[in-house]
Amino acid sequence: MTVADRRARFRALHAGEELFVMPNPWDIGSAKLLAECGFQALATTSAGYAWALGKLDQQVTRDELVEHVARVAEATSLPLNVDSERCYPDDPGGVAETVRLLAEAGAAGFSIEDWNPATGRIDDLEVAAERVAIAAEAAHALAEPMVLTGRAENHLHGVDDLAREALAPQPGEARRAPDIGGDVPVLRQQRGGRLDLAQDRSRAEELHPQLAFCF
Repeated sequence: MTVADRRARFRALHAGEELFVMPNPWDIGSAKLLAECGFQALATTSAGYAWALGKLDQQVTRDELVEHVARVAEATSLPLNVDSERCYPDDPGGVAETVRLLAEAGAAGFSIEDWNPATGRIDDLEVAAERVAIAAEAAHALAEPMVLTGRAENHLHGVDDLAREALAPQPGEARRAPDIGGDVPVLRQQRGGRLDLAQDRSRAEELHPQLAFCF
């Protein structure tokens, strides 16, 4: 299966009516094992890969990530989504160059998040929205577009004021993600948090038909 085929398959999975689960391989061996388990797509893990390198999460360099994506994408025929953290906005070429490199490495999709570990806070809404727009333009300009996931990290970090803002009709980031080019908005649950099906169904209906939840 070509990279173009994998991207088409990944878009089709998101467009379908059934839920699908993407487990997180951290190396070639775990990717092959999970593929044999019957999953339809895989997603890299920033923390898992960082720990495999003896690093803390969010300390992996862009070059290390791109090399890792190329190896894992080659290991199976499944679409691979990439946890690309903030898409390295401060590296040469910024977000757009990161998207280009991930595409060359064989990714079917990728994510961009709004938590800044350097400042220990959620990015300002306009900054986060601008970066999603840049990532979307780069991803959708490809002959076979990659799926872009916009991750709202506020729940994970217990930022309740932004959690409410994200769910408001105006101008929350999760609400805006599709409008500025993101394909799939994600709301992260707090670590150890429990799934509330009624509440989360309400969120999905309010925000976006392809809303994803990450645990």
